Amino acid sequence: MSVEICGQEYSIENTTILDLSSNDLTCLPESIGNLTHLEILFLNRNDLTCLPDTIGNLTHLKELYLSGNDLTCLPDTIGNLTHLERLQIGENKLTRLPDTIGNLTHLKKLYVWGNKLTSLPDTIGNLTHLWVLAVNDNSLTRVPDTIGNLTHLTELWLDYNNLTSLPESIGNLTHLNKLRLIGNNLTSLPENLTNLETFEEDKVCRCKKLLHILLGHIEECELPSQKYLEICNVISNLHETICNI
Repeated sequence: MSVEICGQEYSIENTTILDLSSNDLTCLPESIGNLTHLEILFLNRNDLTCLPDTIGNLTHLKELYLSGNDLTCLPDTIGNLTHLERLQIGENKLTRLPDTIGNLTHLKKLYVWGNKLTSLPDTIGNLTHLWVLAVNDNSLTRVPDTIGNLTHLTELWLDYNNLTSLPESIGNLTHLNKLRLIGNNLTSLPENLTNLETFEEDKVCRCKKLLHILLGHIEECELPSQKYLEICNVISNLHETICNI
């Protein structure tokens, strides 16, 4: 048996990788859900505004690429893709993520940059195997406390949002080696941010000096020597100052 998509026939039994990127697609047929052996699906650089609920039938999917479309929402059935390890949905028009995103407990990399998100669901904290979370270039005003559950996270991209503060629980992310905060409205940082053990030495020197001068509550001796943590902005218009210290 086969499924016809974009004028081509795809075997239900044998199709494990499907590349439909750059096809000017405005919608996907419901029959996409019949390709139940799919493991990798490329749908990036199309004109999709929504996904059929049947996308949730692709329960063997490990990688899903949706960047560069016009998606305004994701179906709740996205939460059925429990074997998904990489989800890339940057450069769309998403205003929210469904709570069912928290069902994707095997997810390792989640890229949601360049959307219109104002918040993240609390269920994001269920993604405890996540290594990379990129939600930069959105309109986030808050980060949920449950972010502190993502203890395997090594990269957290929060730059260019509307954040004025970070939750104390961010100090639980002791495996972080990259935290990007450029382009927000942060006036202070959680004191337990010093729990993180991955500063880069030269970044630490610049950040310690700036934070000590501007905030007063972080002494140089309180920050351990760590490999790589990009706090290029504590206050959004001070990026240039940091780089020149």
